[in-house]
Amino acid sequence: MTLRMTGEQLALLRSGDPAARAKLERAARGREADARGKAWEHEIEKHLTVYGWLWSAVPKPTFVNGRMHGIPRGKKGVPDYLLTHPVRKVMCLRELKTGDAVLSKEQREWRDSLLASGVDWAVWHPNDREAIHRFIAGR
Repeated sequence: MTLRMTGEQLALLRSGDPAARAKLERAARGREADARGKAWEHEIEKHLTVYGWLWSAVPKPTFVNGRMHGIPRGKKGVPDYLLTHPVRKVMCLRELKTGDAVLSKEQREWRDSLLASGVDWAVWHPNDREAIHRFIAGR
């Protein structure tokens, strides 16, 4: 992975300040986690499309010049994906997680309410890849 740094980040790194170095390392780990998350999303979306699912993903906020854009409206924590299969007559909601990520308080509130309402809701994690691919393929 190529690490790109701004002039300010390079100056912090060269300063030898341990706190600055730790901050830069945390940022790098965050970018690596984002890349893993995007790859996992892409894999799921590809399989959903191949097997005839209709799906929609909740947009993630983006940052442009330090400002957040594309913020979803409503209560935070809504599941990442709405899935439906027109032939199998299935509708479900899925939350995708990577690494050691856990549900936030808001995501747990959504989970609890959706499950209590009888909605098919689950977390999909790369460790469960084989079972997830079987579900998507209808096996």
